Parts: sequence; C-alpha cells; structure tokens
Amino acid sequence: TGDSTREGGSYSHYGQYLRHLIAQNQAQLSGAERHVLGYEDTLQAPLQPLMDNLEAQTYETFERDPMKYIKYEEAIN
Repeated sequence: TGDSTREGGSYSHYGQYLRHLIAQNQAQLSGAERHVLGYEDTLQAPLQPLMDNLEAQTYETFERDPMKYIKYEEAIN
C-alpha cells in the first residue's frame, strides 16, 4: 500500500484508514466474538466432550458456545 501511486498520489492513507476501521470494529466485539475471531469460516468436527478427552482450552471453548445453549433450550421446549 505504501509504494502504490495513482495519478501522482499515494494509496498509503487508504491502507491506514482501513487498519483504523478494522481496529475500531474489533474494539466493539463482545468477549465471545473476540474468543472465536479467526475461526468463523473453519469447519470442525462436532465436539463430543463426554466421549473424547478434550484439552482444557478446547473444553472451555465448547462451554462458551452460546448457540449450544440456545439449541438446547429450543429442543427441550
């Protein structure tokens, strides 16, 4: 971005503004959203916490998943 030019101008200020927008957006994320940042588009095998020996971090991620609790409530009602 820094060396690119267009009609004698520089694109560096566009890159700087985009970095500012990204940082501003990340500051507004909830704790759960920050926790899964970077994993949104990653397919993973379903967790089986009672069958598999999960690491503490993996189990914590499983326990923090709000969708799991939403679907459980829907299923029992």
